[in-house]
Amino acid sequence: MQRNFKKKILVSALTASMSISTIVPGMMVFANNPIAPASIITKVNHALEGTAIANDTEMSYWGADKAIDGIVNRDDSKPDQSRWSTNQGTSPKILTVDLGSEKSFSEFKIEWERTNIKGFNIAISNDGENYTTVYTKPDDSNIPSLTTEITLENSVLARYVKLTVDNYDGGDINWASVSLYEFEILGEETYENLALDATATSSGNETSNFTADKVNDENMTTRWASTANHNDDKWVCLDFGSAKDVASVTLKWERRNATNYKIQSSNDGTNWEDVKTLTSAPADFDDVINFDNTITARYLRVLVTDFIDSAADREDQTVSWPTVSLYEFEAYAIKQQANVEPEQTIDSVIANLVIPAIAKGDTKMALPEVPDGFEIEFVGADYEQILDRDLTIYQPIVDTTVSVNYKIKKGDQEKTTNAYEVTIPGKHTVQESINAKPKVVPELAEWVGTEGNFEISDNSKIVINPQYKEDLAYLAKTFKADYQDLTGKEIEIVYSNAPAAHDFYFTLGSDDTGLKEEGYLMTIDDTVKVEAVDKVGAFWSTQSILQILKQNNNVIPQGQTRDYPKYELRGFMLDVGRMPFSLDFLKEITKNMAYYKMNDFQVHLNDNYIFLEEYTAAGEDPMQAYSGFRLESDVKKGGNGGLNQADLTNTDMFYTKDEFRAFIKESREMGIDIVPEFDTPAHSLAFTKVRPDLKVGDNGRQNDHLDINNPDTLPFVQSIWDEYLDGDDPVFDDETIINVGTDEFEGYNEQFRKYTDDMIEYGQSKGRTVRLWGSLTQKSGSTAVRSENVQMNIWNTGWANPSAMYNEGYDLINMVDGTLYMVPAAGYYYDYLNSQNLYNNWQPNIMGGTTIPAGAEQMLGSSYAVWNDMIDKRANGMSEYDIYDRFAAALPAMSSKLWGDGEDLSYSELVQVTDKLEDAPNSNPFDKVKSVSDTVINYDFNKEDITDKSGNSYNAVTKKNVATVTGKFSKGLQLNGGESYIETPIDNMGPTNSASFWVKMDPDAQGEQILFESDKGSIKMAQEDTGKVGFSRIGYDYSFDYTLPKDTWVKLEIKGYQNKAELYVDGVLVDTLSNSATGGKYATMILPLERIGSKTSSFKGVIDNLVVSSTGSTASQDYTIIDSKNFTVTSDNQNPLAGSEGPVSLAFDNDPSTFWHSNYTPYQALPATVEIDMNKVYNINQFDYLPRQTGSNGHITQYELYVKENETDEYTKVSEGTLAANSTLKSIAFDAVNARYVKFVALAGTGVGTQQFAAAAEFTVRQIDNKADLRKLVNTTENYEEEYYTEASWQAYSEALALANQILDKEDATEAEIATAIETLSTAINNLVEVDTELETDKTVLQIAVDTANTLKAQGALDNVVPAVVNEFNAALEEAQTILADVNASQVVIDASFTRLSTAIHMLEFVKGDKSALEALINEANNYVEENYTPASWTAFKEALDAASVVMNDENALEYEVVEVLNNLKDAIGNLVIKVDKTRLQEAYDKVNGLDKSLYTEGSVANLVEPMANAKAVLEDPNATQEAVDNAYEALIRAYLDLRLIPNKDLLQELINKANSLNAANYSAKTWSVVVEALEKANAVLNDPEATQAEVDNAKEVLTKAMAGLEANNPVKAGDKTTSVATGDTTSMLYPFAGLAAASIVFYGSKKKKEKNK
Repeated sequence: MQRNFKKKILVSALTASMSISTIVPGMMVFANNPIAPASIITKVNHALEGTAIANDTEMSYWGADKAIDGIVNRDDSKPDQSRWSTNQGTSPKILTVDLGSEKSFSEFKIEWERTNIKGFNIAISNDGENYTTVYTKPDDSNIPSLTTEITLENSVLARYVKLTVDNYDGGDINWASVSLYEFEILGEETYENLALDATATSSGNETSNFTADKVNDENMTTRWASTANHNDDKWVCLDFGSAKDVASVTLKWERRNATNYKIQSSNDGTNWEDVKTLTSAPADFDDVINFDNTITARYLRVLVTDFIDSAADREDQTVSWPTVSLYEFEAYAIKQQANVEPEQTIDSVIANLVIPAIAKGDTKMALPEVPDGFEIEFVGADYEQILDRDLTIYQPIVDTTVSVNYKIKKGDQEKTTNAYEVTIPGKHTVQESINAKPKVVPELAEWVGTEGNFEISDNSKIVINPQYKEDLAYLAKTFKADYQDLTGKEIEIVYSNAPAAHDFYFTLGSDDTGLKEEGYLMTIDDTVKVEAVDKVGAFWSTQSILQILKQNNNVIPQGQTRDYPKYELRGFMLDVGRMPFSLDFLKEITKNMAYYKMNDFQVHLNDNYIFLEEYTAAGEDPMQAYSGFRLESDVKKGGNGGLNQADLTNTDMFYTKDEFRAFIKESREMGIDIVPEFDTPAHSLAFTKVRPDLKVGDNGRQNDHLDINNPDTLPFVQSIWDEYLDGDDPVFDDETIINVGTDEFEGYNEQFRKYTDDMIEYGQSKGRTVRLWGSLTQKSGSTAVRSENVQMNIWNTGWANPSAMYNEGYDLINMVDGTLYMVPAAGYYYDYLNSQNLYNNWQPNIMGGTTIPAGAEQMLGSSYAVWNDMIDKRANGMSEYDIYDRFAAALPAMSSKLWGDGEDLSYSELVQVTDKLEDAPNSNPFDKVKSVSDTVINYDFNKEDITDKSGNSYNAVTKKNVATVTGKFSKGLQLNGGESYIETPIDNMGPTNSASFWVKMDPDAQGEQILFESDKGSIKMAQEDTGKVGFSRIGYDYSFDYTLPKDTWVKLEIKGYQNKAELYVDGVLVDTLSNSATGGKYATMILPLERIGSKTSSFKGVIDNLVVSSTGSTASQDYTIIDSKNFTVTSDNQNPLAGSEGPVSLAFDNDPSTFWHSNYTPYQALPATVEIDMNKVYNINQFDYLPRQTGSNGHITQYELYVKENETDEYTKVSEGTLAANSTLKSIAFDAVNARYVKFVALAGTGVGTQQFAAAAEFTVRQIDNKADLRKLVNTTENYEEEYYTEASWQAYSEALALANQILDKEDATEAEIATAIETLSTAINNLVEVDTELETDKTVLQIAVDTANTLKAQGALDNVVPAVVNEFNAALEEAQTILADVNASQVVIDASFTRLSTAIHMLEFVKGDKSALEALINEANNYVEENYTPASWTAFKEALDAASVVMNDENALEYEVVEVLNNLKDAIGNLVIKVDKTRLQEAYDKVNGLDKSLYTEGSVANLVEPMANAKAVLEDPNATQEAVDNAYEALIRAYLDLRLIPNKDLLQELINKANSLNAANYSAKTWSVVVEALEKANAVLNDPEATQAEVDNAKEVLTKAMAGLEANNPVKAGDKTTSVATGDTTSMLYPFAGLAAASIVFYGSKKKKEKNK
């Protein structure tokens, strides 16, 4: 890194006119100009000599002094950077510079660290107290560059300068602070020519006219000339009289003939020091020489040691004379800018580069010309679809501007230029366009509009060029489905090249090859015709069509568009490792990415809780922290030779290989690459849980770091990848880009780089493109890491410097964390991305201040990310809904800046368009439900056929184990616990939602009680752990602070919002679940409607009158809240509007996301008073304060509250006190009082340092609601329906209800009127007569059941029955007898009683079991001793004994239960296994294990493997039986006896060799054939490694006999030296062979002895 030091003043000499005796150094002044300058004027940074203080400093090493030290070192590491930096905040940040004395200045230069500055001013003072502002930034936009230069109209004179930054934001890194490298205060100073007061002497003069005093006489017509010879050095000297500071000189030569000369200094005129040595002739006649450092000297001279005689003078006349001569010798205390013709550099070439213009019709663009010695390369254009990398021009539809970059080279140096804009002439001008460009997100690249519109019709068709039927099959299928979903019209797919009017035609093979893979050309007239080079481009066209149709009522303006992306990669990354997401959710992501033409979805498949140090600090095992691996895997616990200690795959949610493989392929069809990521060697707790032996250590994050020094780590990781990369149909196929991780590993730089390189090599060896997280700047080292065709996520410029990675050859993806990371509700990084800033200011090719050419092949694009860090100990309740909301909010802005430039629409217009577009067709990520009104479902449950009365026809689909019974108002739905439910046509309903219903829980309901459920969660009338009403979704259980009573009708309403849920009981809000009330967990509630009831743990009880709506019932409206829309509110301490905070009106807007904030620009101390005029008198008794819901600044901790009724009254204090410094709702109650005016005073609040602030998201004033009981009663009437009641009772009820509503509407209703209305309506409700009650009831069967029960009881049928059945029988009989006597009992009640009593009668066979034998056996079993038996048999025995004891103690145990446990205990006793003797087996195992296996045949040794393994297993098995031990011993001994020593074959080999030397022609055919047969068998034995010694000996014997039996032919053939054997003469051959056999036995025996003695 190179520092840019400005410690010393490097000045540009500023020049006034020659008439005021100032100079432009370097300007040629000729001898005939008599004026010589007496001084120079220079620009000076006065701040360098001053001191600085600041009102805020982030770090001690980033103090105010760093802002005036002259150092700008942006490229250094953070701690080494010389800058002033503040803490985060919103208050003004102030830097004050004391110049030491009054200085004159007119310019300022500020070198900022970031462009997050929006407002600042500069003020000056002479006393440090009274300041005058001299500059204020004119707008509130972010500064456009890191350097701000300001020039005042007139110079000012001051000692103190104050820079106040009063408006700044978080910028790209979401860090709201101020930071700058330098604050320069620039003025002009005059420096005199020191030579004018000096005395000049010389080494000698040519004549008396050319004396030394001429060099400082301010006269350009006089000069000094040396003596005319080469006999000595020539010099002229200035004596200043005293020591002076000198920084530069100007030598004004007569001729430029000095070829070696020096500037020297001295303090005594005798001893000289070289200041500057020059070894060539001056470049100019006015020779400006700047010293390396300012010197202090009395004497200064120029010493010429060599010169030439012949040289041109100032008149360009050649003079040949042996002298050197000067007109003037000037000296200054400041350096000057010499006017030297600069040497051509790469920078100068770039500065003067002329870009060739392009004419209409050009097909190639020429390269700019560069000077000799330089080379130029074309880096690329941001739109290669117009100007390709080979400079080919693809003519656009209209004149289009592209940005181009070049690389300039000289030798081994090179530099890339900034971007130049080049206009490419199109086929049309913009002015020719008639129809405006359709609004599409992202915007269409090119457009020319014609006149008229294309309209769809009922006859519209999708027409596919038959040649590309297969390629466009997916396009046709999905466009058809999406079109039908969007328009509601059916559309047919046909294959033809003749589209008709109103058709959509698609073809590939476009002649416009500039469209590339993702571009398309769409021509719209009476048809829509799309042509593309590739199917991906054609698919993108369908998304544009769908968006236009969505906005334009199924009409598309006619014209032509040529559309294509700016960046190759347009992505999103989701952390599914930490938070489980369903695959359906991922598909919703891809569907909507495609809708906005995003094409890269990186799925982060493994990760873990990162704050593992919290586990260590708490004394807990970090290995128990949450981790995730989301793919089905073959890696199982116990595998890998027992090394695997856990399954790799998570059990809470995972994706099967088949479904993820299909997901990758289907996503690719819609143009999206799914990039699977396994992150190693850090973030790898899921892997270290499988292999704890491979983790780095036991402390904190050492647990999630794989030990890359362990040689087993890399093969382990690669084996996991193998599972998904290998095979005929791999999960990650050949086209899949894979991300191998390498994120945030700590320590071992070189080993990490080696690991990274190994993983890249591995991935590429599998034929895959490899992607990884950028870490190589932070993990610097000497180990090379390959970069070719490697994609790198640049997530942090400190971990991976973009410029360095670009130069090393990596393909870059901008994922800079400060701009593009979301960690939902974590308090660090973004919660939601700053989409407005992204759209208005962000550029994908700029990363941390580094600009990579947009057209560079290595600049792939950008991706934004959601990380789910907040799990485990920091779990914050995020749901799929919450995550999708964050993804979707940034999607339009990101797609706009990656596909194009985002210039067609303002940001507000973009928001309007995306609001119209909503979600992609056939996509419902927010679980929206279509409805004709706010009411979505209305079930009254009055009939068996459950129909929806909302008008939506969402009738119940199926029923299981439910019944229609008496309800709250007529009939209700009985749910019976366990598996009991009805199904609806709706799966889920997203926020805002409401479910209102009456419910009565059965008295015997136990445990978890699910009333609504779906795949996304459940609503429970009793949570399993708390017993309270609540809801659950994956990973989270929420409980309201309310327990549902049993056997009581209760009206409940549950309202779901994003981030919170509310429970109303009988119309009263009893609890709100939000992050402030749940320990920081967001409580977004998706209403699960797939089933009412449950498949597993259904509610047991009755539900009645269910109403599901998008707004909620009026019953839940809180009438104590006074509507603030008519309030007049003021505050004496409020900040101006700054985003979502500022004026006090924001605390009364019913929006908790906005808030009032006391003034911080400038800071105004508390108190802060808020006054409320409610514009009428109310009877109030409560004041609610909701603090700001994000951030901790401004939580009010001390207050006073006042009220008054009339404007002229004095305020009366009704409350004062302290409040907790948190974000929870604060309710301040007081005695009821009539008031119109309320005053709230914030006396203290949280802040920064000594500064305290006040803030409020909402203030609410509450009144006494004296009509609450009447309103509650009226609200219940919505459940009564006329058809179920008699005409007379309904008439009375209707009149009472009308009266009640009149009283509710009457503002001044008296307490007596309210009481009368309540009494009248209550009476009418109680007197309602159901139509069903007038029908005759039938009690015949119930009477028969009662009679039967009484008879059985009298006969003693209950005598031997278990007590529980006896109790139920008696209770059912008593209930039945009561109902028989009740003349008003309904048929439903009669039938239910019959069912209960008949069931009890059926259970009379539940006879008590005889436990005598069981008791005896238990007593016997208790005498057994555990130590005598094997662990397995004892465990089974103990389980049987415990079960028997339970039955023994159960008074309701039935006979079959007693028999069952008795038999089980008998079996367990019989199966007890006495511990066994393994001595023999161990000895045999040890003996065989110690054998030298090399002495035995391979086959016989192989036969030992299985018996040995079995013996080892039995020896290690504590539960092995004696039989198993004996069997293992016998098998091992048998295998041992079957061992065969390797035989000696030497004599057999000898005999075979001898047989092979015989000549067949010498012997009879018959005897020879015997030898041949014996020889073949002998060779077979010889070559058989498993042959035994007996087989060898036998083969040798047979061959010996065969050879002995040879009969010779006569005569013997020439050359046959074998002695013929006479017929019948066998003796001579047999004995030698027998000897050989004996010798072989001796040889083998001696060989064995030798081997034993080795």
